Amino acid sequence: MDKQTGIYNYFNQQPPEKVEKTELRYIAYGLIGVGTVIIFLIFFQLLSNIFAGIAIAAFVVAGIVYKQKDKEYETALAYYESSMPDSQMMTSWFSEDLNDIVKKRAFQRFDLDQEKLKTERYLIMPVPYIWNEPGVSVSSQQKGMFYSAYWVTVLFLTKNYVSVFTCVFDWTGRRIAHEETNEFFYSDISSIKTGNIELDKPLQSNAEQKVGSVYALRIINVSGHTIDIFSQIPRAQAPITMDMNQVVSRLRKMLRNRRAEEDPDFEIVDTQNKQKENDNSSEQSGNKN
Repeated sequence: MDKQTGIYNYFNQQPPEKVEKTELRYIAYGLIGVGTVIIFLIFFQLLSNIFAGIAIAAFVVAGIVYKQKDKEYETALAYYESSMPDSQMMTSWFSEDLNDIVKKRAFQRFDLDQEKLKTERYLIMPVPYIWNEPGVSVSSQQKGMFYSAYWVTVLFLTKNYVSVFTCVFDWTGRRIAHEETNEFFYSDISSIKTGNIELDKPLQSNAEQKVGSVYALRIINVSGHTIDIFSQIPRAQAPITMDMNQVVSRLRKMLRNRRAEEDPDFEIVDTQNKQKENDNSSEQSGNKN
């Protein structure tokens, strides 16, 4: 099966219902009864043994009729199972689509060359899209550990900016249904925080309830404007979760280095080691004098 059909089937195709065919069941029971009576009469010598063949035939036909009542269901079930991808295949497809569709679009929006940006300088974070976002008509349904739509954030650590691409990814249609971009100069970032925040948005499944606790990275601008990057929603786990600690650590180093007016070649500089190198150079110069 092709990927798009498989994903669509996973969320929309329902298993067949087993319909009891009463008339066939009664015919089977009747034939079993006839065969049983014949065997009973032969046992008490009320019928000749030549009727044993009729009894056996009755049992055989009863078995065929009884099996026939499940044939359509078994055929439908076999088709359903053959057209339904397993969880391992779905996880693989999800990872592929995040890279081939979402990440590709994010690089396009910021006009970035993927070949020139190291993998540690960007991060993709998907969480199930379980709330209602203004202007977004996509609804998400859950089946097993997967959701049909995701809120995906791609964070870039470029030379001068923190660039953030956010979208609603309609996975069943394999399309981006809504997208936003935002950028902060490193010099304009006042702080970054990680931890749980309360997402005060109504659930799609129940508008009277809110999403609630979400683990997120919050980037705060000097103006007070914030960018929230969701990493995990405890009430709706994604099949793929990303550890953002490495990127957060790198972002903090970049901010410290920028404020020290370092990092001229877009490389991470360890300010402590650099200070030690300077001290050692000064000592060596003094010893020569």
